[in-house]
Amino acid sequence: SPHPMARWLARRSRLLGPAWLPGRLYALPGYPALVDASGARVRGELLALARPLAVLAELDRYEAAGPAVPNPEFRRVPRPVQAEGLGEVTAWVYLYARPVAGLRPLVTQEWLPKSMKISLMRERFRNRPGGRQPF
Repeated sequence: SPHPMARWLARRSRLLGPAWLPGRLYALPGYPALVDASGARVRGELLALARPLAVLAELDRYEAAGPAVPNPEFRRVPRPVQAEGLGEVTAWVYLYARPVAGLRPLVTQEWLPKSMKISLMRERFRNRPGGRQPF
């Protein structure tokens, strides 16, 4: 992808393949907004991050999604996704954190314009307290 952040992320991750999660996409100017929704599925790409904590911290800055951000546009949350060839795994996703009233829902639930793709990010934990490994 020619998008600078997509190139940056590609150098710090490995594509594991397509994945789907319950949700709906809405159109924002130039990029999609993912929201939780039952009865609909969104396709994305599952990525294994080389240095998860550092990469996620940078993505949080890029998405202005950190806890110190007042009225963030997105928030990073773990969600179960269905990954092709892997079954159900837990992935980090960025959900739209503002009201969707007035936004246009995207007919296709796959966002693949020329310059970007929605990506589902997976984080590896050595010792994940109280939970199973994402995979």
